[in-house]
Amino acid sequence: MKKVLLSVFLLQIVSYGLETEIPGESSGCQISMKISMNQVKPEDESGSAVVEVKLVDKSGVPISGKDLVLTASWGTFLCRLPQDSSSIEPADSRSCFVTDQDGKTRINLINLPINSPVNVKATCDCGDYIVSATGKLAIKRQVKRK
Repeated sequence: MKKVLLSVFLLQIVSYGLETEIPGESSGCQISMKISMNQVKPEDESGSAVVEVKLVDKSGVPISGKDLVLTASWGTFLCRLPQDSSSIEPADSRSCFVTDQDGKTRINLINLPINSPVNVKATCDCGDYIVSATGKLAIKRQVKRK
């Protein structure tokens, strides 16, 4: 009797945005992004991830209250998941697209296809220029036969 073992592989690549500063005129800000995949079950038809973005000034001091723009080649961004009943905000609220007092934000990315790469980009207008961070993730299933 042959046994089939299903493995789920997660790939995460994150890069940091570069900034172009105008000497003497720029406040300077830096953006970084981390993508964490949520656990995937073998029967799942799609995956999800949490995108964490951090915005700081040149000295490393967090920048709060800045609007972020997030785009992805696949999926839907939500501040909270529909099954999370601990918040009164609607699931499609955009409040998580603004940095908090620690210069951070966490956004859910759902409906990610399996076996397709997903490109994610976060950008912020720092006044004098725009900074961005990009990342790529994929959920891969591989069947091993014993």
